[in-house]
Amino acid sequence: MDARDMSNMKVQVTFSAPLIFLSSDQWTQIRTAISAQLPLRDAVWKSSLRPAVRTISELGVELVGLETIRDELTSQVPQTLLEKPFLNIYIVTCDDTDMYKNAVRKQIKDWHTAVTQRKNQEWLILLVVRPDARATAGSFFAMKSSVLDRIKADFNSGRRDRCVQIVWSQGAITPTACADLTAKMKEGIMAAFDSAVMQRSEEVRRSESQRQMPGWNFCTFFILKESIASSFVGMNLIEDAILTYSELEASFLQTQTSSLSGQKTISWFGKLINPDSNDDSLPLLEVGKKPYRDLILNNTISVFDFRVYLLAKHCEALGMSGRLGELVRKAASFLGGFGQRLKGCDASLPGFFVESWIFSAASNVVSESDKWADLFELDVSTLASFHAAKGEILELARIQLDKIGIGVGHLPHTTPFSISLTATSTSPVSDSPEPSPIESAGQITNTDLLAGLTDRDVFDKLYIDTTNRAIDMYIKGARRKFALKLHGSLAALDLHRGRHAQAHQTYSSLPAHYTPHSWTSLATFMQARRLDTHLHLGKPHSREWIDTVLAFLKGFVEEGMHDGMGLLGRGDMRAYVTGLIEEVRRGGSELDGDIVMVDHPMFSVSIHQNTAIHANDQDGSFLNIDVRNALPCEVVVDNIRLFLSGRDSERLEFTTASQTLPPGTTTLTVFCPNPASGLFVLDVSEVSMSAVKLQWSHQSPASHTQHMTPKHHPSLVRIPRDFRAVDIQVESPMCIQLDAPQSLLLTLRSGRNKIRRGIIKLSSVVGVGFQTENAEVTLSEGASVECTEESLNVSNLEMESQIQIRVPHTYHAAAELLKVVVELDYHTSEGDLSVPRHAHFTRHITTTLPLMIQAQDHFRGKSLISNFTISTSPGTYQHLRISSVRLDSIDDAQGGLVITGCRPAKRVPVTVTPTQPAHFLFRIDSDSPRSAYVSMHLHITYRLLREEIERLVTAHVSSALQTLSLSQDMTSDIKDPILKALENDGTWLERYNTTNELHVNSSALKELPDVCDSLGLDNVRKVIDIVVESLRNNLPTPSEVWREVIVPVDLPFKNIVSSARIHIHRTTSATDSVDASRRPLPLYAGQPIAATLTMENSFHWGGPGLTEGKCYSMRFDIVDMGKDWLISGRKKGDYEATDGSVHSIPLTLIPLHHGELSLPQVNIRPLPLTSGEVTMGSMALPSAETYQAHGAERVLVLPRGGRTTFVVDMGEG
Repeated sequence: MDARDMSNMKVQVTFSAPLIFLSSDQWTQIRTAISAQLPLRDAVWKSSLRPAVRTISELGVELVGLETIRDELTSQVPQTLLEKPFLNIYIVTCDDTDMYKNAVRKQIKDWHTAVTQRKNQEWLILLVVRPDARATAGSFFAMKSSVLDRIKADFNSGRRDRCVQIVWSQGAITPTACADLTAKMKEGIMAAFDSAVMQRSEEVRRSESQRQMPGWNFCTFFILKESIASSFVGMNLIEDAILTYSELEASFLQTQTSSLSGQKTISWFGKLINPDSNDDSLPLLEVGKKPYRDLILNNTISVFDFRVYLLAKHCEALGMSGRLGELVRKAASFLGGFGQRLKGCDASLPGFFVESWIFSAASNVVSESDKWADLFELDVSTLASFHAAKGEILELARIQLDKIGIGVGHLPHTTPFSISLTATSTSPVSDSPEPSPIESAGQITNTDLLAGLTDRDVFDKLYIDTTNRAIDMYIKGARRKFALKLHGSLAALDLHRGRHAQAHQTYSSLPAHYTPHSWTSLATFMQARRLDTHLHLGKPHSREWIDTVLAFLKGFVEEGMHDGMGLLGRGDMRAYVTGLIEEVRRGGSELDGDIVMVDHPMFSVSIHQNTAIHANDQDGSFLNIDVRNALPCEVVVDNIRLFLSGRDSERLEFTTASQTLPPGTTTLTVFCPNPASGLFVLDVSEVSMSAVKLQWSHQSPASHTQHMTPKHHPSLVRIPRDFRAVDIQVESPMCIQLDAPQSLLLTLRSGRNKIRRGIIKLSSVVGVGFQTENAEVTLSEGASVECTEESLNVSNLEMESQIQIRVPHTYHAAAELLKVVVELDYHTSEGDLSVPRHAHFTRHITTTLPLMIQAQDHFRGKSLISNFTISTSPGTYQHLRISSVRLDSIDDAQGGLVITGCRPAKRVPVTVTPTQPAHFLFRIDSDSPRSAYVSMHLHITYRLLREEIERLVTAHVSSALQTLSLSQDMTSDIKDPILKALENDGTWLERYNTTNELHVNSSALKELPDVCDSLGLDNVRKVIDIVVESLRNNLPTPSEVWREVIVPVDLPFKNIVSSARIHIHRTTSATDSVDASRRPLPLYAGQPIAATLTMENSFHWGGPGLTEGKCYSMRFDIVDMGKDWLISGRKKGDYEATDGSVHSIPLTLIPLHHGELSLPQVNIRPLPLTSGEVTMGSMALPSAETYQAHGAERVLVLPRGGRTTFVVDMGEG
């Protein structure tokens, strides 16, 4: 049966009725109405053989007469289960129950007996009635049952109803009237089909279980199971058919694996292949081109024909389901795999038979799949996949042309054409440029290939057309990179035919498309061919040509093509690469600019030793590096540079002169003339070769730092500090005046260098300006400094000299630290030998003071007592050592101001801690009233305890090194662990504040300095022992260094200063005071005591605007002390105050208990001004302060004495 016939198979449904009815017009109308409901839709198949329910969208049904079916004509092994009907229908036209009983029932029974004897077939009785008969039968008062009820009672068995009724009229039968009939038809057909499939599946299972038994035949098994697959196709169950064909293929392969031994064929088949005429050109997917079923049943089919038949059937099912991409890929996989197997018997086949068969079959698959595609509306993704599959099978066809072309001499036996050849190929292929003779070439039947064997132009046209078809399919299938690969084959053909310009154009465009897809080998091959065509065309060595060479060398190294064979097809690659390198150097010298190539694998640079070495006799350092040359030849490079990055954008450049790099790894030394120290990371390395700059980035992107691999781990370089190199320190000045412009102190030390010229530039954050033109310079002998607006220009600074420069700056931010970046460009010699050097320094200076000052003023008549409290700044946790505090007036124009400090005779530094502030008192006396503003300066001489200890330890370490005749360069390295030990152990602090003895706990010295390797462990221990001992014994140290801060202080003013005093009178006379008698009378509790409240007022500290003769209303208020005193008299009142006025008020005080009692306090304050009054030149309320003149006095009150007699009744007797 043809494939198209398979797709048009229908389920047979028989009909039967009395002959007179079948010849009537009524039956013709009824049959037409039933046929109009076909094909059946949405039939459901529920089978125990399949886990899921299958829904058949359309099921073709054919109505045939029962008398036309003859069982004896059916084959014992049918091709499909649909050869027999699945449903038999008997049509009854009877409205009268008596007629049914007397005649019709027997007719139905005879039919029923005949059809029920047929296996896997169902039956159905159709009753056709008129509309009026149906109404009569349905009457409620009808006593007799209807004909339909009689039929159901006579023939239905079990729960299944096989009887259905339709109403017929002279018009047409509506689809609604046929709904019950179509439902019964679908139910009966699917039940019969399921029964047939189960029976045939059981036969297949039974046959498969006998596989190991003698006499078992695979062909019989195949025919049985294939009938199931064909039945699935006829029932429109395409997915089940595909699954069955896949199982058949798996069974064949399993049988073949277990039965084959070497080249021995399976016993049920003939040879591997019996080549017939046109076998190499027949359409692969045409099932009817040979009597395949007869060959299978006769056990004479070859393996080749069997596989072709099975593939055609499988692809037919795939095409019917719309899985066209899978269809094409399956065919391509079969052609590639089975074609290799046919190569084993290539000697018995015509020349190029396999290539012709694959080429013809691939073309047939593409054309047949296109026909299937016309029947479906494929979505975009499915269509793209389909086109890509066609591109793959067309590329397979083009590969056959490669083999044929090489065999007949149309194509060279070189890449890329030779890639298609396999090691097992036995086609007549000659390595010589002459074509080999093809004795049996005429035996293939593909006309296009036959013509191409002898005519090169015909072959080229066929080759180009096939390749372009594959390219077009790849592009439509969104497989652009596969299409680009085929463009290379066309370019290779152009190159072989001598069309160099066209080949060069193609080779120039292809690598750019290969590189993004990591097709390095192909890109490298295309670049090599581009270089060849460039040479043939005689073009100059331009920038583009150098880029091509570098791209070729990149792929050459990455793919390991050092042997020159394989893809490139070259022999002596060393000479070839050497020539390219020389041409690059020669061509690069003629270019105007540089060519920068990033991350080229030709070379690689790494750090050999992570610690740099000082140059000793000059500023700078050396670094050992490893340079790997991945090429097979020596390469001369002009220079090698390494760029290192440090903190705060500091960069160093290490360089070396011209070098010859042999293949492999070479260790070189690079030099950087700039002084630097600290930890740096390798940022970029560069190898220069003429105008070519090869650069490598050694740092990973920020987004990958969390998943950093060892390959991208940063290369760290440690540069030790060179104490003899040039150095710049920036710090706050030793004396800071807060009301003067801020400045910083810059110290330049020349070290070993004799600086002839130097330019210093300062920079910082936004908002900071350095006024270098106003800098103050402390010069060394012979040196000079030119201060400009942009920089500080230093010249003629001798060795081991220094210059201090005080630079004003503007900085108004609230940050505690000011970052200062200092750039120094200098020359240490003159003439052509001058080496420009650059030094980068990042310094941080503290903009806030480590101390905090609070002032409290107390007015006492013509004196002012100022108390200055000095504490450490919050959050600093620093200890301060204060040497002295002094208060001076600086612009006392009025005169008469005397400042007296309270300090001990011997100056002893005062220690201020975060929990223990220090207080300093000053008395300011003024002879005349103060009417003018006066500015003062508070001078504080201090230093941090850390600075004091660090200088002390540094001095003792330096002295110890000098004693042992060791280098002073090690001072910093030895003092650091001592200071760290002091930080970790604070037990020395209290003793040091008391005795100035610094006791270092030896057990806290856990880490020895890093200089143990250079000085020796014994020398380091001797130095530390001497330092610890000298610190403990408080040996003399160099002169002390103190910092000074000058704080501006304004003389305070107070408009009214009032004093209140309560005088106690020990006599009855108010005129006698407590001072009139040397032996005052005692005071007793409860005794009234006469007293006088005296209030004095002074405008001495009134300040500007003070005028004479003014008065002010004051109010006094005696604070009630109800627990100690009972006050009698005027406790609150107002009075007028003038400068120097005294106001007295008599009082009577009664102490409420005995003991030492404080006198009551008196509050005095000015009253608000009345309307129109002006006091002291201002409408504002004047400031006032009241001090209690008796505040420190206490009165002794004695308990009252006396005698009291009590009479107690003791009772009778």
